[in-house]
Amino acid sequence: MTKFRIFLPCCFLACFLASDACADDTVRVTVVAPEGSAAEREIVAGVENAFKDAERPVSVRTVHENCSFSADKRQAGEIAASAPDFVIGYTCSFSAVSAQNEYLKAAVPFFAVSTVAPELTSLKNPNVFRLAVNTEKQFDGFAEMLKARCGEKRFLILKDGDVRANKFADVLEKELPEGCFKILDLPANQLEKNINKLSEQSDFKADYIVITSLSSKRAVRLISRVREAGLKEPVIGLNVLKTPDFNRMLGSLKQEVYFLDAEGARYSLDAAPLIAGLRFAGSEPTETMLSSYAAAQIWMQAFGNGTPEPRGKTFETVLGRLVFDDFGDLVALPPQTVYKWSGNTYEEIK
Repeated sequence: MTKFRIFLPCCFLACFLASDACADDTVRVTVVAPEGSAAEREIVAGVENAFKDAERPVSVRTVHENCSFSADKRQAGEIAASAPDFVIGYTCSFSAVSAQNEYLKAAVPFFAVSTVAPELTSLKNPNVFRLAVNTEKQFDGFAEMLKARCGEKRFLILKDGDVRANKFADVLEKELPEGCFKILDLPANQLEKNINKLSEQSDFKADYIVITSLSSKRAVRLISRVREAGLKEPVIGLNVLKTPDFNRMLGSLKQEVYFLDAEGARYSLDAAPLIAGLRFAGSEPTETMLSSYAAAQIWMQAFGNGTPEPRGKTFETVLGRLVFDDFGDLVALPPQTVYKWSGNTYEEIK
């Protein structure tokens, strides 16, 4: 289902009513997220507030995300054909990955606020911008975090058989001192054998079980096997364990699940004035809303004033100064911290 919302600053209203020429100034944005979801509301709020504060008219169209590779790829082709000024959203990684190819062909700017899958930026699309952290760029920071705790903690590191997960495990094996970790290979399609392997690990006495997966589906499989084997140790992994995909698939098994991700934007000094204004108006900003606000700011600076300058440019945003590499990932990663799931929400571990 498609819905439209139009925001017109008061200074544009008289012109809009008097002449069709003003309609050309309206920025057309398509938001793709599950219909009626918190993500949809937060993305729309971020975009609308950014254009309101910039005193620019905007028309926001919301389109339901199917979380299906083929359906969302086909739908992205239809969205691209409608020629919006930019597209923002997607909560399912495989949907975002399939869709961005369609936006690449149509040269439509695409902003991903929650997709962490490395595949999103693999095509080197000059008009894709990832506001989240590419999971693959967390390897070194994660290894440093475990290394700092190796004197007092022991880690059971699980490989899922994927090439990228194996690469991550190799980084950990190289960086961590001997004696504080053990690596276990748990390839797919070996259910009983993997459960038995895990059941035999109680003698190692791990403090944490490390999930090396870079995909939600593989991470969920490993965690399910861990719990089925009777292991109750805390589980920790990369920011793929934060995604809506992961939350949806793992369900009630998220007890004692931790992940590394960027510090909350709500603690940024650059976001303070906006946050204060929103709270004064009775609205509590979320990370998704702030990232969407930043995405709208980036579009206005890169595409909204003449010649597009999407790469190598420093964007002044509510998240601070952001620069994107040739692939569409952030050049400088924000500070990372550990979060813990609690029900369907997560909290930062101080």
